[in-house]
Amino acid sequence: MRRVVLSDNAQNTLENYFLNFYGGYFTDMPQRAYHYRRIISILTNIDLFLEDVYVINDKNYILVDDICVVEFEIKETPQVVISNIHFNNDITQQQKYN
Repeated sequence: MRRVVLSDNAQNTLENYFLNFYGGYFTDMPQRAYHYRRIISILTNIDLFLEDVYVINDKNYILVDDICVVEFEIKETPQVVISNIHFNNDITQQQKYN
């Protein structure tokens, strides 16, 4: 089993994800909470999803449903370093879940 480590950039991206929610009477916070849980679930079980990895310019990427794309690096030790998380631009749209 690989250990997953978030870079400072990836950690800040996840933290800021909740700061940019749509508020007011109607909020997208429940959808964001589901997305966050799905992202963490895939990252903590990344060994199961390594066959879904694609490589562009020597960088590894994995698509998390229609939520985001995670950029990562596999180290020699059993460790995966998440370097960046690129969220879908329109997070308020209904997402497709596997």
